[in-house]
Amino acid sequence: MATPFILSADTSINELRTGTDAAQIESSLNNLEEAIQTVASQGEPAQRTINLDLPRNVEEAYVVQDRAILYTVNMHGQQTNLSRIFETEINTPQGLPSNQGRHQVTVRAWQNQVNITETQ
Repeated sequence: MATPFILSADTSINELRTGTDAAQIESSLNNLEEAIQTVASQGEPAQRTINLDLPRNVEEAYVVQDRAILYTVNMHGQQTNLSRIFETEINTPQGLPSNQGRHQVTVRAWQNQVNITETQ
């Protein structure tokens, strides 16, 4: 009798964790989007430093065609893409952080584009 309850509880915990992971990366992408738009509109030498909180299930992160940021996340065994598209050109000399944890990044306006670098 207890086995169905345990399986149900385990499934619910996994669904809750996945929902929390999705909310965490969406929040980080929203913060990044706001920082990029702010420094792009202000121009050089504008910059902002923000935290990106990434869950454990990020598979990759990259810039697409210099105008979009794409994070691929594993949700329930399926890949889900979370992205943001920008009017300004994006440059990530070090690449985007993708491993689990808190990452401090600096978003800086530079030569009509926005550079994103992880603060060491």
